[in-house]
Amino acid sequence: MKIKVSSKPATFRRGGIQFTKEPQEIEVNQKTFDILKGETKLVVEQIEQAKAEVEEEVKVEEEIKKETKKGKGK
Repeated sequence: MKIKVSSKPATFRRGGIQFTKEPQEIEVNQKTFDILKGETKLVVEQIEQAKAEVEEEVKVEEEIKKETKKGKGK
């Protein structure tokens, strides 16, 4: 997932990453997101997925539902 992170103090280092007051976008897994989100010296926001990515996920989910329904009718 993509997140935007900035530091409350001028600089702050966590997990080998140097954060500043200037927001930066980084790609992290859920575990890292949870750790950074819990850090009181950081401001962490999850960035919404691009519309195209969301639309692709919806198509895949719809396809799975169709296939699941086909399988139940057998």
